[in-house]
Amino acid sequence: MVLRTVGSYILYKQTGGPKWPALVCPKDLAPSSVVENQPHGFYILIMVVKEKPEFKYIQPGEDCLFNPFEVASEVGNEALEIAYDLVEIAMEIGGDQIAYWRMYLKDHSQSMVIDNRGTNDGDQVHHAANTPRNAAKRRRDSDCYNEIEENNRNNYIKRGESSSSGTLSPHSSPLSLQDQQTQRPTHPMFSNALPHESNRAKRPRIDQGDIVDGDLGENRNYVKFVVGPERHIFFIPKKAIDGRSYFSNPHLGYMRTLGDEGWGIEIPSLASIDPDSFQYVASYLENGDFGITCFSEENRGASFAECVQAWEVACTLGMHDLLEHILDKLPCTAPWDPAEVLSFTTIAFRKDEDMGGMLPEEIKTLRTNLTDYISLQYYDIARSFGAAFLDKLEEFPEMAEVVHSKVAKLDESRKRAEDIRRIGDDG
Repeated sequence: MVLRTVGSYILYKQTGGPKWPALVCPKDLAPSSVVENQPHGFYILIMVVKEKPEFKYIQPGEDCLFNPFEVASEVGNEALEIAYDLVEIAMEIGGDQIAYWRMYLKDHSQSMVIDNRGTNDGDQVHHAANTPRNAAKRRRDSDCYNEIEENNRNNYIKRGESSSSGTLSPHSSPLSLQDQQTQRPTHPMFSNALPHESNRAKRPRIDQGDIVDGDLGENRNYVKFVVGPERHIFFIPKKAIDGRSYFSNPHLGYMRTLGDEGWGIEIPSLASIDPDSFQYVASYLENGDFGITCFSEENRGASFAECVQAWEVACTLGMHDLLEHILDKLPCTAPWDPAEVLSFTTIAFRKDEDMGGMLPEEIKTLRTNLTDYISLQYYDIARSFGAAFLDKLEEFPEMAEVVHSKVAKLDESRKRAEDIRRIGDDG
């Protein structure tokens, strides 16, 4: 699943070119000439990360998941390597990524490239005098870097923001201990250990399995989960699994003994789950919570995205207690953004048969909450998203029926209130 919340990173799939790191950005970060020419429909505003950043609107499907630990695959593409370096530097500083790039753009005000759909790109290009080869070095040496780092440090102290930990091992290896001591506030997509070397060629990819200290599979106090097509390994305390019948019920046959290697959970759907999403589930199983726990206006969108990721995995694995926990947590992420809610409906209203033919009460509650929101914001959403909103309603006719029924009731209530007010004024 691709997170498209403001401040998160994605890969932009350029036509005829390599996938490129980009930042989902707010309108006030982009030039007015871009915002004023926003296309009709469901579009996302991004800043393509380059030494001369580009702003453009894209549609879902033109992007894919960004993995900060993957080295740029295009050999010899110096501009792409610099783009990864620039993202790495921003992540190393941590904190509010929008604030970082706002300062970057201020410091490189002559380096922007604006891409308006339907306009002549050649008229919009402003060339910078900087050369790309030393971009990463200049960023570290610039006064802007120091100013951003100081601002982020102060904001972090003021907010007391809590970031989710990517280390789920019950033992602390030298690597995981160092990560905990040097942890910076960051977007939850990047909550694993952050790189500290500027040379990407020297930096190994860090997987969840790399963080585990020793072969915990030999310890019968832990249960092994193998997640995703690349078989990422998570170890969860057995006492956290024993009390959850959706894993431990012997009639289900999910928990198997691995002989001398201890215990393992064998559920076919684990192979299709995103390990980045499963980390929130693992954290909940072990600690009773996941992700951001101290909410603020700055991290609201990131926390909502965490809930969406955790919800999808909880549905897949039938974790009713986690679904209830997410329902309790979602109000803390308000006020919601309409684009976030519409994206969540894709998960909440997927076919009931995809969930085993039974619809848990938690999913019914979520559907009620989402349709309540859409009904209250119906006309604003219709104006903002137009045909994309209608397509969403057509895609999920059950949701459309509920929404239209609620909108009709709200309209009737408003009409009665206006009639009463008018009678009072006439009297």
